[in-house]
Amino acid sequence: MTLSEVVPQPRGDETFVLCRSASRVEKERAMHDRFKTRIDTALASLERRIEKSKKPLDRGLIERQIGRLLERNSRAAGGFDLDYRRRGAPRESA
Repeated sequence: MTLSEVVPQPRGDETFVLCRSASRVEKERAMHDRFKTRIDTALASLERRIEKSKKPLDRGLIERQIGRLLERNSRAAGGFDLDYRRRGAPRESA
């Protein structure tokens, strides 16, 4: 099975047909799942570290670590909506 998609170019003088085989689609799904698993694992590790800490942690440092994690796994990062706050604290509205 092959999935195809017609993609017009911005200038309008050419049109491309993108074809992806079922095995390619499956491979992309597996790669996406692997990136998602990496993010889940790293966030669980960070959560344990935050809970174990005896001193208050710098919020900016934690946010940068989360940002680097999402940058390294950008293919799956869009599926996450992260908010770093104290447990029980109300969520800030944007």
